[in-house]
Amino acid sequence: MYILIAGGGKIGANLARSLLRDGHGHEVTLIEQRRDRFDQLEHELEHQVQMGDATEIHVLERAGVARPPDVVAAVTGDDEDNLIICQLAREKYGVSKVVARVNDPRNQAHFDLLGISATVSATASIMALIEHEVPDHDLIHLLELRKENLEIVEVQIDKNAPARSRAMASPRSQSAPPSFNQAIRCSRFSSPARRTSSAGCCSRTSRLPAAFEVVACRLLLGFVLALVLTACSSGGVGSRAEVGGDWTRFGYDAARHNAGPKNTGITAANVGRLRRQRVNLDGTVDASPIYLRGVQIHGARHDAFFVTTSYGRTIAINAANGAILWRFTPSGYSSWAGSYRITNSTPVADPNRKFLYTASPDGRVHKLSVASGAEARGWPVRVTLLPQREKLGTSLNFSRGLVLIGTGGYVGDAPPYQGHVVAINAASGRIVHVWNSLCSNVHRLLNPSSCVHSDSAIWARSGVVVVPGSGDLLVATGNGLFDGKQNWGDSSLMLTPNAGRLLRNWTPRDYARLESGDLDLGSTAPALIGHGFAVQGGKDGKLRLLSLSRLGGRLGATGGELQTVSAPGGTDVFTAPAVSGNRLFVATASGLACYVLKGNRLHVSWRRSEGGTSPVLAGGLLYVYNGSLSVYAPASGKRLASFSVGSSHWNSPIVTDGRVAVPEGNANDHRTSGALDIFRLP
Repeated sequence: MYILIAGGGKIGANLARSLLRDGHGHEVTLIEQRRDRFDQLEHELEHQVQMGDATEIHVLERAGVARPPDVVAAVTGDDEDNLIICQLAREKYGVSKVVARVNDPRNQAHFDLLGISATVSATASIMALIEHEVPDHDLIHLLELRKENLEIVEVQIDKNAPARSRAMASPRSQSAPPSFNQAIRCSRFSSPARRTSSAGCCSRTSRLPAAFEVVACRLLLGFVLALVLTACSSGGVGSRAEVGGDWTRFGYDAARHNAGPKNTGITAANVGRLRRQRVNLDGTVDASPIYLRGVQIHGARHDAFFVTTSYGRTIAINAANGAILWRFTPSGYSSWAGSYRITNSTPVADPNRKFLYTASPDGRVHKLSVASGAEARGWPVRVTLLPQREKLGTSLNFSRGLVLIGTGGYVGDAPPYQGHVVAINAASGRIVHVWNSLCSNVHRLLNPSSCVHSDSAIWARSGVVVVPGSGDLLVATGNGLFDGKQNWGDSSLMLTPNAGRLLRNWTPRDYARLESGDLDLGSTAPALIGHGFAVQGGKDGKLRLLSLSRLGGRLGATGGELQTVSAPGGTDVFTAPAVSGNRLFVATASGLACYVLKGNRLHVSWRRSEGGTSPVLAGGLLYVYNGSLSVYAPASGKRLASFSVGSSHWNSPIVTDGRVAVPEGNANDHRTSGALDIFRLP
């Protein structure tokens, strides 16, 4: 189920954690408007947290309220905000299940007046606890279910009463006396008169004293969680067995962990029963698919895969049966189709699930409607002035309202070109910042011939990596000049969240050797691992462990890595590693290995001689594609299943909702046809 939570305080954060841990594969988005609190939560929950005021429509839409969610829980510390959020969700977006926190019981009447019946109050919860422990009457209020016109109460009965030890199979017992039936009948009881306990704790309309805050928080969380889960399981939400949810970008999250949903419906016990469907496409997808669950396309709701072919054609595919739902062909397609001008870029979905952002070989980024494939007004956006030399090869990313992409060169490195990062305002299509890896003193799109240096491509599969919490950006550059001032070839780099400024660099001391030997450091991007570490690979077959807080130390310095180990097979790393906690999974053409981070050191846990493209963790399984799709146990490296597919290059799988999708083919073959393989359980 998809659950949207407004308010990232103790209640909202713990509610999100509880839902994510309960084993039912819930998809959760949490909205928090305080910057410091957002940074804390994003560090823990990453892409599942959105920054903003949940009473504002654009914030709700960015968080996905238009899907709509199965449940919206408004649990901020402000009753007026909670009321507005519930009303917007229910009246404007048709959300059928809303749950609200009531901070001051005197405001309960306003929620009742507007028909928001699923409410919880810490004050009322504590009062119920006090009444239970120190009763002054035989009828104790426990919980009110306003929509059902019911209250749950505790009735004290005499030990010799006729109802003693009888099961209450129905609200009315034929053998009980009339007075007892009156007490348990299904109707609303009047609350006891307002009073203050003998200890002077609180009245029904008072705020809670500090001594009860911890208890109140726990009680409130329990009631909110119960209401949310009840709403999820009630009629109208659906009962699909698949679990997983959206896969919105390459690497699953903005940090490019390549670690997908904890539950996918595919397990070690049933993975061998997967059945393959081959969907023929009018283009080669040398990238990864993305996936959106239950989106509106041409007026009907579909689970859909979205892919971009090597010549920039984007296709929506029905995940249930492989039917083509729509295709977008960029203007000018025929002028480059079949030529060297290709893209390996994976699209990214807007958090509002209404748009996709895709790349094409003419150097433009497109904003397409999920519902129809139509281009949004004001788009596409040109991100290079020389698309004949500068390639859009990296996967798109999205962070803090910005679409992010890096640029590189084509096979053969024909000059002139410079790697650069472009940050685009997703709402307006305006370029916010450009950061150039050569001639970095220029903060705009360069005419490549205007910079005296060439190369320093940003071409790794992950492209731009977003650091959870800070939102800083990480990229790696390929062969090119390094001077530690305005030219940053063969370096791992950290930029501000809007790509406006370089913060830190890590550059190997032997950078000159890498450049002269065509041993690009930037063949792979930094992989985030543990708390505050990154691993940088390269074409020299090495993995370097770096500290994010310092990288190489002083800006412009070289060296400073914590450790260097060999990549699997000691060969080039062209892939994006998968990371789960302190475990790093790396695939090369010559092998596959699992490394464990302990302290400030990587240790090999297991290795295999079979390699592949970028590995993917999902549902407790490790998926690797190398012409065959192999599935491994992450803890041991034991192969659990293998399926013959087709040729591979940069393509890698995604796994969610009981399905695996992986494209076939190599963009360098310059074909205008290809296939997407979809595996499903029978």
